[in-house]
Amino acid sequence: PAVVVSTPEATQTPEPEPDFRGVMLDRTALYDGTAQTQVQQAGATAAIFDMKADDGTLGYISQQTLAQETQVSASDPAINAAIQLLNSGDLYTVARVSCFRDNTVPREHGDISIPKSSGNWRDGDDYRWLSPASAEARAYVVGICRELAGLGFDEILLDNCGFPTQGKLENIRTSDNYDPDNLTGPLETFFQELDAALADYPDVTVSVVSSQSVLSGQSDSSGQTLALLEGQADRVLAVQEGEEPLPALDGVPVTPILTQAGDPGETQWAVLSAEK
Repeated sequence: PAVVVSTPEATQTPEPEPDFRGVMLDRTALYDGTAQTQVQQAGATAAIFDMKADDGTLGYISQQTLAQETQVSASDPAINAAIQLLNSGDLYTVARVSCFRDNTVPREHGDISIPKSSGNWRDGDDYRWLSPASAEARAYVVGICRELAGLGFDEILLDNCGFPTQGKLENIRTSDNYDPDNLTGPLETFFQELDAALADYPDVTVSVVSSQSVLSGQSDSSGQTLALLEGQADRVLAVQEGEEPLPALDGVPVTPILTQAGDPGETQWAVLSAEK
């Protein structure tokens, strides 16, 4: 079933419609002509697509070397043209990118993954992760974001943007790909590289999924910090725990993530991935 998303009115450029509501659509809506109808039927104003899923698969055909080697691109040769056609219309579109949680690429490229004593470390759901400390892994994710911007998406939503925070973190092997004393540095570099890559697309909004811990000025083991979010994100999303409202950021809208949609008139966010 469709899940409806609502966020406060955006203050960045481009500005989504007031009382922005997005609905998470299946990738088939990228090309079957139903996206606009589904958005309207849900009482929404925007379509959200999982363009890099947690399992590593992509919703389009990528030119990134790692994508080609691991065969994670979409299979329809006409998909990119269909996406560009969809994005050329008036519909506001959001591309969700599971940045470093990726169950496919690390399987064949363990040298750029989060490691354990032997092989890939896996989180509580048995998913592998790319390492933000790996220049090659960062370049892969940045390249995907640039390609999505080039396909015409209005917004890129960065999920799993950092080091893992769930699972048996104590089993991660300290290495160049995971230094528990330097988790923020690689993310700062990632955002610098992303900013440079998107320089040709100044109207693309960049939103980041974070946690209430980070928004409260604490650490959640991801490497994210308040300063990083305030300096790099156009919008932040986080799970609201209990009845306490999410802390505010300086000049950056903060939107709660809820596990279920309620009344479309209420402020709410969807489950960002069916795999969660």
